[in-house]
Amino acid sequence: MDALVLAGGKEKPYGLELTTDAAYPIEGRSMLAHVIDAVAGTGKFRRIVVVGDQEATAEKIPGVIWLTPELSLSDNLKKGLEATEDADYVLVTSADIPLVTPDAITKFLAQCADSNGDIYYPIIAREVFANTSLAAQRTFLMLRDGEFTGGNMALVRPQAILNRMTLVQKVLEMRKNPVYWGKLLGWPFFVKALTAGVSIKEIERRVKRRFGLTGVAIVSDSLGIGLDADSEEDLGWIRFYWGVEKEGCTAGNYERLKALLTELEAHLRNGEIRSARVEVELLPNGLGGIHVKTEPTS
Repeated sequence: MDALVLAGGKEKPYGLELTTDAAYPIEGRSMLAHVIDAVAGTGKFRRIVVVGDQEATAEKIPGVIWLTPELSLSDNLKKGLEATEDADYVLVTSADIPLVTPDAITKFLAQCADSNGDIYYPIIAREVFANTSLAAQRTFLMLRDGEFTGGNMALVRPQAILNRMTLVQKVLEMRKNPVYWGKLLGWPFFVKALTAGVSIKEIERRVKRRFGLTGVAIVSDSLGIGLDADSEEDLGWIRFYWGVEKEGCTAGNYERLKALLTELEAHLRNGEIRSARVEVELLPNGLGGIHVKTEPTS
């Protein structure tokens, strides 16, 4: 089994002078380095392949195979899977989930072992995002089984995906287009899904019928798998929950807030951002959340 980390992100993410979001530093190391640490820490993978710019991370990450990124997510996926197609399965993960841990990945892989699928995809219940402000930033789908959002990794059979790469590339390109999904899944089923009328098993059967792939949804309780850094607000949550997910400490961590303010002050002094707004949510048992919004200099 191999691992594939997709690290070809957008330029100047979060308003900073970075060439990729994977290079953003969390606790002194890039998000990419934290993800690779978690993957390697499982001891489950023969190879770790990264599709990304090695120089952009400004740090040496040993023990990985680097591939030059292409211009799109689908092309990066294709390139990575072609490099790992001799593996039985490949764990495909994004590079912007620094809260993920070896234990979370190991548990996900163990859940996948219970069935024989072409693609295993983690879904995370709303309850895992305990803070309502954090949950409000996610997109959830109401199913008969509960309310879920998608995770940021998948375990795939590489040859099965490569055999349907044209379709997969189109799906990735149009993944945020509801009209496309209505046509692809069939409008009656799509409307039924939007009104909490389908179950996880029904969706799996529909994927099999439409794509010719055996898809298995894995209910995960990992915040680290579900929380990616798409915005400044997400970064604030990641810094806040770092101790909770990675070190097992309580959520009321005021030292994290102090560190965040110090980091923002440095960005302001260096002219990397024009302004920063920080909102702190206080609960009876301590800090409930930190929201950060920055304004880039240009």
